[in-house]
Amino acid sequence: MNSSKDPTVNPDDDYDRNISINAAVSQKLNANHELGMHLYTYDTHFDYDGQSGPNEDASGKAKLLTAAIYSKNRFTQDWLSTLTLSYTDVKRNYDVIDRDFLWGFDVGYNSRYESNSTLLQWENRFALNSDWTLTAGMDIGSDKANISSSGYSDFSVDRSKYSVYAGAMGNIGAHSLQTNIRYDYVEDVDSDLTGYLGYGYDLTSNWKLLASVSTSFLAPTLDQLYNPMYGNNNEDLKSERSTNYEAGIQYAKGKDLVRLSVFEWHTRDLINTVKTGPYTSVYQNVGKAKNTGVELNAQTEIFGFDFTSNLTWQNPKDREKDVQLGHRAKFFGSLNVSKTLGQWYFGGDIQYTGHRPDGYNDKELSSYTLVNLNARYNINKNISLYARIENLFDKEYETAYGYNQPDRGAYVGVNVKM
Repeated sequence: MNSSKDPTVNPDDDYDRNISINAAVSQKLNANHELGMHLYTYDTHFDYDGQSGPNEDASGKAKLLTAAIYSKNRFTQDWLSTLTLSYTDVKRNYDVIDRDFLWGFDVGYNSRYESNSTLLQWENRFALNSDWTLTAGMDIGSDKANISSSGYSDFSVDRSKYSVYAGAMGNIGAHSLQTNIRYDYVEDVDSDLTGYLGYGYDLTSNWKLLASVSTSFLAPTLDQLYNPMYGNNNEDLKSERSTNYEAGIQYAKGKDLVRLSVFEWHTRDLINTVKTGPYTSVYQNVGKAKNTGVELNAQTEIFGFDFTSNLTWQNPKDREKDVQLGHRAKFFGSLNVSKTLGQWYFGGDIQYTGHRPDGYNDKELSSYTLVNLNARYNINKNISLYARIENLFDKEYETAYGYNQPDRGAYVGVNVKM
């Protein structure tokens, strides 16, 4: 955190050391059957600011393990089935030693959070004919969390969940249609039936009209419900429910693509973080939220360079308080430029985010522009060297008030495919 904006934090430099591994392997048994697995893990140790005084000592550790195995099987020419079993384990530890008694008492604390999730997914795709595809499947899983924090009782919670879904996608002449329906159930929390309806019309071989309407459902996580640092058994937290509308026009020819769309979404019980004290906050629901906007996407090739861009203008509002939603800029955009020369790849991007309210207090976050560069050299089809520079011009910026984001960083490495 920035000590010039908050005198309760330690002005020393905070470090972050981490090791991460990302691996995948697959094996084709024959032309119709494939087995594979994915693995991602990281282990990080860091300092941070716990806001208990300029001489505090705050540190933490976090570990993540995500592993998945899958079986992809084409049982018939028209039926493709994918069965995936995944497991995620998360551990987070926080420790704060208070040497200042800034608030008149010792606010040092320790917190331990551990969660794991298991999910079995079965997806099936059926080719009904050359124009229509049917999708159907189900997800079955469970979540478990163990939480302990000084000053609060230790406790453990778990819940089961499942989803079933089906959909169809196809064409009738110049008309394209997609429809989906999904039912989600989360034990002791909520359930809902949601859906999607999309329509497209080919004006010409290059121009197309697009429109869609959809609903969505998001249940609060166990961390949002039970973490004592953010509400302590906040079982009144409700699930988010949204209705989304979108319409647009698209031009596509070769490598050229331009899409202009307008959108509007309405959300009930948006899950948001609200500050309740100098160093405490809780998750709460925003009863009614709305966002309307225009989005422009474009990609093309100029003199052998690939260009991809996105611009968004929006008006995200808390309708109950008639204010702009926190951390959501009214304008943001990006531009990516890349080129491949033989075994070399060079790329760079510019990202712009406009000013927006912090949402956590009465402060406003300034706009910022970031520039990143990256390069890759493919030694062969299995091994490549890469390098990247993030925040090239060492821009100072914040995504939450008082929290400094990383300075310029340079990275090099090797990617190996087995």
